[in-house]
Amino acid sequence: MFWTDLASHTCTTYATREYTARLVNVPSYYNRRVEACMATPVEIHGVEYTPKWCEDHGPTNVVGHWEVDQHEPDCASYWNWYKDFVC
Repeated sequence: MFWTDLASHTCTTYATREYTARLVNVPSYYNRRVEACMATPVEIHGVEYTPKWCEDHGPTNVVGHWEVDQHEPDCASYWNWYKDFVC
């Protein structure tokens, strides 16, 4: 079993982004798909993560969800520029 279609989504909180992927190569007779999903890590930004939660939509459609709070600068506020108005 392995992950495919890894996709990044919206920022969920400060410096945290949601990712999803589909677990493939799951045997059709296997009835512990959510447990397999929760135990299978995926690599994001060079770090392995296990899913925060999984959805089982059938043998060929198990989806894992991750909330990654490292290396997500687009999800963090920052100052773009600063100008002193000398008030």
